[in-house]
Amino acid sequence: MSRYPIKSNAFSSHSTILKILGDGRNRTLLDVGTADGKMAINFVSQGWIVTGIEPDLGDQTRASDLGLTVHHMGFEQAVLAMNETFDVIVFADVLEHFSDPWGQLSSALKLCHSESRVILSIPNIAHVVPRFRLAIGKFDYEDRGIMDRTHLRFFTKKTILELISQSGLQCETLQSTPTPIELLYPNLSSTRSGQFLLTLNSRLSRVYPSLLGYQFLAVCRLPTLTRGGPK
Repeated sequence: MSRYPIKSNAFSSHSTILKILGDGRNRTLLDVGTADGKMAINFVSQGWIVTGIEPDLGDQTRASDLGLTVHHMGFEQAVLAMNETFDVIVFADVLEHFSDPWGQLSSALKLCHSESRVILSIPNIAHVVPRFRLAIGKFDYEDRGIMDRTHLRFFTKKTILELISQSGLQCETLQSTPTPIELLYPNLSSTRSGQFLLTLNSRLSRVYPSLLGYQFLAVCRLPTLTRGGPK
């Protein structure tokens, strides 16, 4: 089983990223933190030319076995080694694993051209569950999720926006995604009542994003002036 299974629900961050990307039309995409390649394969199926970066050798091997082009290196090495630019750079559930996400996101600009998009998803530490646990004196790490034991940095909606602006990017859209309850109850989508609960879960996360948003998903670009001003 994958360490980080794909959240296939229509309202999840993974599904939302695929909707935002749309038809790749042979444009280029850099997938930072490819893991075992299950998400990157979806990018390829939508017509993107994907280059992956994965520091874990086991995951890099599994992704390469799927036919993906995945480099075994960290992002710092990639920025130094790569001379090309990409139409899209995706940081899906990655930046919270970096000790210096501000510097890493800023360095990504070297791999962008004037029309590039940078898409990132980051867990919301102000979600109701970690809030409640902290209120009763618990701050326990887990194998995955918001309290993943490999997370080095924690963000709220406010600090995600600060991360983006301090890195030299302009946030075009920011949306919250719901708690992936389908990972706990995989049969929910197979019933009408389950589909209703998933839809309600998504709507509530949009109404109360800071409290019920499990992750925030941002689409960013270079600032307008950097891109040559309005056309």
